[in-house]
Amino acid sequence: MGISTLEALKTVVDYSTGGAAGKDLVKRRLEKAWRQGRLREEVDNPEWKFRLCCARLMNGDFSWDSWEHRHPWAQMLWFNPGEIGIPKWDGKPCKLLVLGEQGLGDEVMFASRIPEVLKTCEVEMIVEPRLVGVFERSFGVKCHPRDMGKELSTAKRLIEEKGFDAYFGLGDLPRLLGMPDGSPYLKPAPERLSEMAPYKGLTGISWRGRNGSYPLKDFPQGLSLQYAQNWDEEVETPHIDLKDDIEGVIALISVLSKVVTVSTSVAHFAGALGVETEVILAPIGSGSVENQINWRWQDGRNKKVPWYRSVTVYRNLNEWRAHRLR
Repeated sequence: MGISTLEALKTVVDYSTGGAAGKDLVKRRLEKAWRQGRLREEVDNPEWKFRLCCARLMNGDFSWDSWEHRHPWAQMLWFNPGEIGIPKWDGKPCKLLVLGEQGLGDEVMFASRIPEVLKTCEVEMIVEPRLVGVFERSFGVKCHPRDMGKELSTAKRLIEEKGFDAYFGLGDLPRLLGMPDGSPYLKPAPERLSEMAPYKGLTGISWRGRNGSYPLKDFPQGLSLQYAQNWDEEVETPHIDLKDDIEGVIALISVLSKVVTVSTSVAHFAGALGVETEVILAPIGSGSVENQINWRWQDGRNKKVPWYRSVTVYRNLNEWRAHRLR
């Protein structure tokens, strides 16, 4: 169900950074534009169009209106398709090159639609280098490592070498194909599972991410899945490199009984594996990203999201604690 532009604008204000002062600044800017009869002009630019798109997604409106404004790479795909040299995919059977984009967790999340694409197309993908092996095993497709800043030249080279009929951005798949049904789709490397036996049945935790954090002392106890720990954070840590050994991380998560995490790639790995996962949303402004509308989890208002059946979302730590006391 769609939402109005006014509802979307209210969501943008609610999730503005800078505390009450930051929210008030954005609100007064919009009110001034409205009084002067130029509200539409004020928000008619790529930055605001993307903010409003995120606000709609946050509220469960998966029309993806203005999603093409999310970043310059996506805008190039949408508004300058001639740069690629082949047409954008229209959903029909063909030899298709899927271009990965955004962060590690987002690539995992959007890859949930790859099984649907494979029903009609021969597919190869350009993805984050750490995901090449995972995706090749999970989807049975050839994957090429993405070189940040050189995506266009890599795509052109592969098109020339392999004769693809069309291309499409990984992040655009839900817009064309609809939302996934939440079924798990990632497969851990069988040869890595035996080394994870000591951790079987434990609860994994990750308390800090780009979208927000909690102090470790306020978070539940468990096995650390946090790749960037501070020197004074005392927590049980596995033997693997939690940042670069993604195959190890995925194998580790697959043997855990549960994962408790803030919004970070760990949540996407666990959800895509079908592991029981509790995502606790962190306070606005506690993260490092400017866009605090974390639409992927829909603010935890519905507890469940379409991406992963095994994930339950909580709006804050207190709500998660109250749930545990029931």
